[in-house]
Amino acid sequence: MQIRQRPLETRSPHSIHPRSISRNVSETDLPQWLQPPTEFTSALAEAIAWIAAATAIRMVMDWLLASSPDFWIPVLIGIVTPAAIAVGLSTLMPQLSLVLGYRLILVMLGLLIGGKL
Repeated sequence: MQIRQRPLETRSPHSIHPRSISRNVSETDLPQWLQPPTEFTSALAEAIAWIAAATAIRMVMDWLLASSPDFWIPVLIGIVTPAAIAVGLSTLMPQLSLVLGYRLILVMLGLLIGGKL
């Protein structure tokens, strides 16, 4: 019994499912996801969401530190991670540095607010 297979060259690159892991990195939607919102209300909602999420995360981090000081390493990693991600992505995709800077400022502001509450 023989198994018939199609030759690889007959497949078009557009036949790959959009969520497939085997897609090329250049075909991903990451740059589109990292673009700023175009309308004022969506930009305001996004800013509030980023700040609120970072504030909630910082409050959880403070609770972890209060419950056990042994959690200082994960908390430190959580505080440094947004900056490390922004530096890494701005190095790999410099055309997105303004968007990354905008969102990094929102996250850092949320972390600061969460630390003061």
